[in-house]
Amino acid sequence: MATMSPSFEISSVPSYYLFSNIETERKRLICVVCGSIARGFNFGAITCMSCKIFFRRNAFTNFNSLYCHAGGNCEINQQTRKCCTYCRLLTCFRVGMKRQLFRMKENNNFKWSQIDKQQCKKELRFVSHLYQRISTNQHILTTNPL
Repeated sequence: MATMSPSFEISSVPSYYLFSNIETERKRLICVVCGSIARGFNFGAITCMSCKIFFRRNAFTNFNSLYCHAGGNCEINQQTRKCCTYCRLLTCFRVGMKRQLFRMKENNNFKWSQIDKQQCKKELRFVSHLYQRISTNQHILTTNPL
């Protein structure tokens, strides 16, 4: 049996509810590099601000200039993420962060370099999932008044 999703008007939902739900959903995101609270989709992966900035500063670093005292087996988490640049950068690449997603300055215009279609689809599915959860919560509020 097919289920019909309820229709609703976004304008009928108070704006404070929409923004509080978005913030609540955002707080549930976990950085795929270190496990900290994530702030968004950066360079192809869901990351915290610390890992986003780290990747921006180190993405073009030559791996031959980096060294890991543990043989490349460091655990990267919120407490240890600053201990080993080599393993943290390696983790960034392993989880899907891409150098190609940097903005390149050409002729005073910012242009995105070629974006991997799979990463775009993944981000679109994620945003669609968040929107669907907010829509479901809004329907519950409109059908079950406080």
